[in-house]
Amino acid sequence: MSGVERPASAQEALAPDYYPRFRCKGPACRHPCCSGWGISITFNEYCRLLGMPCSKGLRKLLDRAFTIAEHPAPERYALVSQRLDGDCPLHREDGWCALHAEKGESALPSSCRLYPRVIRGGARPECACANSCEAVLELMAGSEAPLSFVTVAKPAEQGLDSRDLTDAEQALRWRCLDVMRDRALPLRERLARLGALTGCDHGGAGAGPEPSAVRALLLSCLPEGHARISGYREKAMDALGFRPEGQACPSPDPYARAIAGFEAAFPRWEIFFEHLLANHMFRRRFPYPDGQAGIPGAYAALCAAYALLRVLCAGCLQDGVTFELVDLAAALFRTAEHSGLANRVDAELLAEGVTGPGLSVLTAM
Repeated sequence: MSGVERPASAQEALAPDYYPRFRCKGPACRHPCCSGWGISITFNEYCRLLGMPCSKGLRKLLDRAFTIAEHPAPERYALVSQRLDGDCPLHREDGWCALHAEKGESALPSSCRLYPRVIRGGARPECACANSCEAVLELMAGSEAPLSFVTVAKPAEQGLDSRDLTDAEQALRWRCLDVMRDRALPLRERLARLGALTGCDHGGAGAGPEPSAVRALLLSCLPEGHARISGYREKAMDALGFRPEGQACPSPDPYARAIAGFEAAFPRWEIFFEHLLANHMFRRRFPYPDGQAGIPGAYAALCAAYALLRVLCAGCLQDGVTFELVDLAAALFRTAEHSGLANRVDAELLAEGVTGPGLSVLTAM
């Protein structure tokens, strides 16, 4: 499907090929979205849940499950009051949601009902899933073919409020996706092609810090104490020999051996990374994401995501266990979606002069 084509019917939406097969894992999920997330609900949802007829046990849970936000707004009126362990108070010991179990899926707040799905309305409706969900990544990890796209029934829920892209913007967007899925080129070369295609060319090596310094910078951007990612951060920093400021790193640099070990343990790593990046690009409408980042910021964030994946995998994964690769990738994208990671990385790279031609140090990781 080209960038200017639309689904055949106004009742259809475009979606990645895995989308119709996605199912929530429920209690089988290793890292459920019920834990560690800052979930908000709307004013209407808050009122509906407080006034909803239900059992005494569920009413007791609902009455203490939400706290009105410090600056409440109609679309972000209240927040889930997490337990001390970071879990949602409605998350039962058997892994199911107490609200879902008693009242059904339709009773859930939209954030819980839709995640990890993302729906866009407008002239070209689209559906996708976030890379932060392990069930989504498991579907992609089991696929050999490049990500393709299908038409699905248009969801009843209102899509994200984002502007429609022009035909020219859509055409560039799909050219970028075609480049990402072109297996005639190594993944790092595809990223370089994307730079040229979007006007963020890094056709030559730019001046900037040493690769080892950039790896340390990327890991330092990951928030300490943030859900699961901090454990991967510390493990990678230790395995790759990063030391507190002022102390020398080991010589020779252990990264080359570590990344070779990862690639040997996961010979399909490039296919999986391709799926991750292509899905992320489609969901975010690369190179035209929502927000103020602009094309250069979107491209820098994509390169940084690739580099961080490589560095974390080199430092943490040497055993070839697929679910561990899935969990690491999901944790990274979960952090990116909920911590402002892209903005922090972009600012740090800019401060170190890693921009334009200098971005080649990221794609060469």
